[in-house]
Amino acid sequence: MRQLNGQLAKRGETTGFHQQQSASLCPDSYFQQIADQSMAAVINTISQLTSPSDFGSGWILVVAPVHHLTKQLLEQCQINTQRILLISQKQVVRFDNLMRDALTCSTCSAVVSFLDADSETLADYEYLANKYQTPLVNHFSSNTSSAAISSPVASIAAHH
Repeated sequence: MRQLNGQLAKRGETTGFHQQQSASLCPDSYFQQIADQSMAAVINTISQLTSPSDFGSGWILVVAPVHHLTKQLLEQCQINTQRILLISQKQVVRFDNLMRDALTCSTCSAVVSFLDADSETLADYEYLANKYQTPLVNHFSSNTSSAAISSPVASIAAHH
């Protein structure tokens, strides 16, 4: 969270995430810290993907986030949400089809997912991301703030 705040402060921006959202994520302070770091990593990724010079003008698809992520929260973090599509876990009927369609269509400029690092299908999605030049950023769905990026055109720092 400090890193995200530091990066936003350099740009003259602030995030209201810590004050408004962190208290509701986890009751225990250790788990609260893990949740804050993980959420900050996701917000930082989305912020970098929406920067005007990096990833074109297509949609940024955020598929089944494990956090309570909303466009309102992203806007409070000074992120332009016009090109962001948030698809909650409840809205996903056929996850595999959705991921494959997003990675192969020309209207998605990036896909953010939350799969386990050892997911069997992750390698397939990484292959499609590389083949179709669609950045795939996978924030591991375990209790870490790690992220993996699959695409030769992606230039986001993988570890926050």
